[in-house]
Amino acid sequence: MIICVNVYQVKEGRMGGLLEELRASGIEEGLRAMKGNVCFNFSIALQDPDRIYLTDIWEDESAFQAHLESPDTAAWLKLKEQYVKDSQITRYDL
Repeated sequence: MIICVNVYQVKEGRMGGLLEELRASGIEEGLRAMKGNVCFNFSIALQDPDRIYLTDIWEDESAFQAHLESPDTAAWLKLKEQYVKDSQITRYDL
């Protein structure tokens, strides 16, 4: 099992636009529906209005790699370029 905890610092004042585009894009739902996905959720930090978290869990390496090559991940990377100024990704292999 692969667990990724992603922390994104959104550009100041851009969270509303990012959330609107995420909702409209269907990225979260598309990746959740992929074979081998256990969990795929965005969440907002209560203490920092410009921080968003993404937690995703995959059954195995092949499922994880397939998600990296998916159109939904490509769409997320485009949004990330537009809205995110810094990111930290921590991967756990269980």
